[in-house]
Amino acid sequence: MLVVGHRGAPSRAPENTLASFEAALAMGVDAIELDVHLSRDGHLVVIHDQNLARTTNGRGLVHEHSLAELKALDAGSWYGPQFAGERIPSFEEVLVRIGPRVPLQVEIKGATEGVTEATLAALRAHGLLDSVMMTSFHLDRLPLVRSLAPAVCIGALVWGRSRTPEKRPMSAQACITATQAACADVMLLWHECIDASMIEAAQAAKLPVGAAGGTATEADMRRLLALDVVRMTTNFPDVCRAVVPAARSEASQERR
Repeated sequence: MLVVGHRGAPSRAPENTLASFEAALAMGVDAIELDVHLSRDGHLVVIHDQNLARTTNGRGLVHEHSLAELKALDAGSWYGPQFAGERIPSFEEVLVRIGPRVPLQVEIKGATEGVTEATLAALRAHGLLDSVMMTSFHLDRLPLVRSLAPAVCIGALVWGRSRTPEKRPMSAQACITATQAACADVMLLWHECIDASMIEAAQAAKLPVGAAGGTATEADMRRLLALDVVRMTTNFPDVCRAVVPAARSEASQERR
């Protein structure tokens, strides 16, 4: 199971910042997950929310601001005074500083036209299309990813629960159908929605399953590892990094 730092290492540093990515690298992650939006003047920036209020001292929507305006915001003080002055990174900064050191899992966010094309163009310019995984909850965008970059790895964020207020569980077949319609290689589900029957159905459809498990506990991680989940996106990559080899060792000892 690959250990993927969810927005870096948000248990140690403000999410989706260079500080968070560096913390994740120090923990030995196999990949780093991040989110991209387009600025008003067409630059890709790395931030999760469409609104600036939660993780910066700014207000309004990301796509309503220029890159210069976004770079002037404080994206660290909300997390702790030691991160005061941490900035929203541009995607270009991340590709230069982080991209050559670890594979990226890039989630296409926002509703701005052209964000998918711009993201793939940037990855192609840096020679990173072979190592990246492209993901989105907007599953209708993923066939465009496939058409523009036929060989790129795609993960469909199906989630496993309906988007209705009741959040009813989706059937395994519904999850598989959504993943296949998105032209994806990997089905990404909320960790609580993954069980043995889901894995069995996915394997029959020749679909690997990854866990979106930002808040998953150590016990959750061990359960998912035992189910042969192929990757885990986690807020606690240090915990997951410790669990994965430990669990492999325990399994090896049991087979002896």
